[in-house]
Amino acid sequence: MTLLYPDISAYNAGISIADAEAVCIKVTEGTGWLNSDYEPAMGRARQAGAFAFAYHFLHAGNAPAQAAWAHEHAGTTPMMVDCEPTSGSNPSVGDAESFVDAYRNLGGICHLIYFPHWYWQQIGSPSLTGFVTRNCYLVSSAYTSYTDASDGTGWMPYGGMTPSVWQYTDAHSFNGESVDFNAYRGTLAEFEAMVGGSAPPPPPPPPPGQGPNFPYPATDYLGMPSPNPHCHSGYYGGPDTVNVHTWQAQMAARGAVITLDGRYGPQSDAVCKAFQGSHGLAQDGLVGPQTWAAS
Repeated sequence: MTLLYPDISAYNAGISIADAEAVCIKVTEGTGWLNSDYEPAMGRARQAGAFAFAYHFLHAGNAPAQAAWAHEHAGTTPMMVDCEPTSGSNPSVGDAESFVDAYRNLGGICHLIYFPHWYWQQIGSPSLTGFVTRNCYLVSSAYTSYTDASDGTGWMPYGGMTPSVWQYTDAHSFNGESVDFNAYRGTLAEFEAMVGGSAPPPPPPPPPGQGPNFPYPATDYLGMPSPNPHCHSGYYGGPDTVNVHTWQAQMAARGAVITLDGRYGPQSDAVCKAFQGSHGLAQDGLVGPQTWAAS
């Protein structure tokens, strides 16, 4: 089962929550902004029978004060931390960790971290394992075609974490408005347990350089040379392999012109070499551990 749910902010003031099993509602930002529609939206969620939780838009610096401001208005409602840049602010992993610690010290519940892959790369691809030790769960963001399959762009691990939630669009039509929509591969009860902090700790990601493997020959792989003429990519799935379609989706998300056909042909080879060159890697056209990690 997959749970699909919206997250909303002041831009969606008055939106109906009908037909949503869960909803994430922006409550605060920084140290002084409050969503005037937060309480009304929580009321509409209760009327709709939806599980509702809050999110705080984190600014760089002064995390304890932000935690106090958010807790003042969200109280015991579970909280998600939203880490992304805004004008004059680029919150760090340390800012988010400090917020979680301070928020919990006030008696608040905080286990979800929205930290998009693109922003993670933008700030230098730091380790996110501090969130794992805090029993936090990663929410990724990749606006591509959604799939439940583990090789979907938004499910790919980074920073030492594997996403538990994928925000797969910012333009889903919901009750007459265009809103962000998210996916969780599990039941509503399991989702509530995760957001509320009663679920088991998040699992570790695959070892570095390893992507999702599927039975050959259903998909093609990048990795070790293969003498099998029926393996279209020219490589077979060994211990350090990644699915071709997954890698193509990663490249497309980064702006490359590439066909997502699961076949490693001349176009994919050219994109790979260009990507390697732009990242100071050997331009061999092979998506090995270093190239995959940079992808």
